[in-house]
Amino acid sequence: MKTSTFFTLLFVVGLMVVSILYSGFSCRDDKSDRSIRQRRPVADPRIPIFKSFNFQMDQSTIPNIEHYYEKMKTGSSSCDCPGLKHGPLTGMTRERQRKEHSEWTAENERNREPIAVCHAMSPISYLGSGISVEPLESVRLVGLRFHHDAIMLLQERYRGSELSIAFKTRAHLGTLYVDVPKDELPNVKVEGNATYELEIITRRHADALNSILEHVIFNSTQYVVKGRETIDVVFLDFKVSVNILVQRSVIPVLHDTGPRSSDISHKVTVATKTFGRYSAVNRLVRSIEKRYPNVTIVIADDSKNPEQIQGRHVKQYMMPFAEGLNAGKNLALSQIRTKYFLWVDDDFVFTDSTKLELMLAKLESPGAELDLVAGMLQDKGGGIRPCGKENCWRTMYHRQGKDGHCVHKGKLWQYKTVEEFPNCQVLDLVTDFWMAKTQAVRKTGGFDIELERIGHREFFVDAIGQLRIAQCDDVSILHAPVTNKEYEKYRRMEVQPSEKQRYVDHLLFKNGLQCFESWFPKLISKPLLNDQKRT
Repeated sequence: MKTSTFFTLLFVVGLMVVSILYSGFSCRDDKSDRSIRQRRPVADPRIPIFKSFNFQMDQSTIPNIEHYYEKMKTGSSSCDCPGLKHGPLTGMTRERQRKEHSEWTAENERNREPIAVCHAMSPISYLGSGISVEPLESVRLVGLRFHHDAIMLLQERYRGSELSIAFKTRAHLGTLYVDVPKDELPNVKVEGNATYELEIITRRHADALNSILEHVIFNSTQYVVKGRETIDVVFLDFKVSVNILVQRSVIPVLHDTGPRSSDISHKVTVATKTFGRYSAVNRLVRSIEKRYPNVTIVIADDSKNPEQIQGRHVKQYMMPFAEGLNAGKNLALSQIRTKYFLWVDDDFVFTDSTKLELMLAKLESPGAELDLVAGMLQDKGGGIRPCGKENCWRTMYHRQGKDGHCVHKGKLWQYKTVEEFPNCQVLDLVTDFWMAKTQAVRKTGGFDIELERIGHREFFVDAIGQLRIAQCDDVSILHAPVTNKEYEKYRRMEVQPSEKQRYVDHLLFKNGLQCFESWFPKLISKPLLNDQKRT
């Protein structure tokens, strides 16, 4: 019994070894072209192993690439928003939105990572992705190589027959060529050198294939800022696809913090926007200068009756009257010269708990990989809260349906804390007391100037997928509200009755939304009107 078991195990192990020797990956990605010219040798029945392993793959069993995209989707193809919601747009505005969204989707699909479908039993090893090249430059197709055992079998099986391996570009962003002189490989013929289709043919010298594969080069001939080329490589009935990223290198944008880099004033600028609340903004400046006397303070001001804001390092930029909140934010952002900046509302007050060094440490930590860090809000009674009292959003649920995107309030703790800083919660939205990397915020496009009276959550909607955000409980700032009739009149959209409707319509259109849950129920209580008359 023991002897029988031993031989059974030995037989199973033998099968596994054979499987490992001849298994690999053959990858085919989207938009595959099967028109590459092939030379298919006749199978030799004298070699038993090739009766079951014919170096062939049944292409009819390969699903269409779109099948995989569909299978990746989970849940319903539709979406909706709970509670008080706005949307969808109707009439001609809806048609224009569909057209714009279709163009956006097409551009996203052009830039998405190609799907590579991998099948077992390929004699060729290769790099399916990871090869990149500058436009109008060249790169070797590194990684292409026949398995040693496959070479040995080919030499036995196809003795005296021609073997060929064919290459073809799909996007025609460049050509293919072999840079080996003919006299170095006398028994190898290359057809189509320096064209979109290349074929390497050898007779009686299967071992020469690996030598020549090391010298196959892709030469970019089209100038593109970013493009993707796929090269189909065919040997017998096997096809593998090598993806090449053709991209212009990005020039770094660096910030010199100077010889006194330990001084936070060389790294951080404080920025704010004010409108008719000079008592508040002057109080903010005094509180900053008390604790950080050398930090630059950038203030955008669109007040009706301008006043000079006093401060040693204050830069006050005047704007046309009531130009808008986000226009002011963009103006302030454009004037920041430091690597980081702190955004605050003009009715905030620095306290002993407003420790900018702690926020900066988190942004500078390479392990945390944060782009924006927020603190907490103090009230006059000493309480600490993560955000304002009015319908506090911290995470956002976003889904793309067949007819557009849906956005509504998410679950509070659906994300984890930052591993290096357990007191920091990863979030989508935070209060208007945050420090960020200047270049990271600029790359999002900044702040939408169409939003003149409101502009908080909207920035974070636009930043989804672009900024990694966290809120930490070890830094706080006092919120001491100051108001007046002029401020409230504009803040609550009472100047133009149509302002509320324009605000809703703009958000729906710009973000391709089918609907969004209202985050200001008191401010925008009227449901969206049919816009057929407003085309």
